[in-house]
Amino acid sequence: MSVEKLILDIGEPNSIFLEGLQNHATLAYQNSATVTASIRTSGVSATSGTEIEAVTMTYVAASDGNYRGTSGSLTTLTLDTDYWIWITASRYTLRRIPCRAEFRGIR
Repeated sequence: MSVEKLILDIGEPNSIFLEGLQNHATLAYQNSATVTASIRTSGVSATSGTEIEAVTMTYVAASDGNYRGTSGSLTTLTLDTDYWIWITASRYTLRRIPCRAEFRGIR
């Protein structure tokens, strides 16, 4: 089974979003969490492989648990190589997102 991968634009800032962060037990939206995204060379765990960049994600004002972050220009990415974005809130890993590096406009 093939998994569709998000595109990381080489040499461009990339926006990363997390929507609707909630407390597992109470389902209350979490609007003051410490959320980070780590762009890594491995999809095995949030600490495996090499970290390409760590992105701090900030709360989107007046939203229900939405966070946004923007990477740097990611000039060290290699064309057609797989990467993973690991999103964590506090000490919990929330998402593992498979990605592929491409130049903008080559799709």
